[in-house]
Amino acid sequence: MRLLHKNQKGFTLIEVLITVAMLAGIGVVTTAAIGQLVQSNRTSNHMAAVRQVQQAGYWVNRDGVQAQNINTSNVTGNGGFPLTLSWNWTDLGEGGEAHEVVYNLTPAGGLYELRRQETVVNTTTTVVGSTTVVGQYIHFDAESPSSTECSWNATEWLLTINITAKVGLQTESRTYEIKPRPSVE
Repeated sequence: MRLLHKNQKGFTLIEVLITVAMLAGIGVVTTAAIGQLVQSNRTSNHMAAVRQVQQAGYWVNRDGVQAQNINTSNVTGNGGFPLTLSWNWTDLGEGGEAHEVVYNLTPAGGLYELRRQETVVNTTTTVVGSTTVVGQYIHFDAESPSSTECSWNATEWLLTINITAKVGLQTESRTYEIKPRPSVE
């Protein structure tokens, strides 16, 4: 009988309980780390969407408050884009420069980019500025009420722009109401 007990190999109950407890601890730590990683990714995507909306809003607002003319003939379909804003600095005595800025939505990998192109004309030259991306991950869907769009109300002299950015599953929207300066005649 002693030979049978000497040759038996296995774990004691204490050893099994310690192993189970250690594996449970490792499982809890791993689950918490994965949860933190997912939350961090979610937060990062949300902050990226907020930055894109704020950056696009900054540029449109900057140009919108200077605008004396809003080209409403192009503000049809496609969420109101292209949006053309123009102003003339001759009334301020700054050398007679005329500015035109065109905002366009351009498809980019399932979403859109909001692009800005500025043209400056003075008495001697015309300078077409490079096209600048002022917003990435822009959500546009003509059927969606939360889509990026702009509208011009000539009666109230009010430009309204809703910008929605989508990064991963995180979405951020802001609405900007801009009062352009009236044309001096």
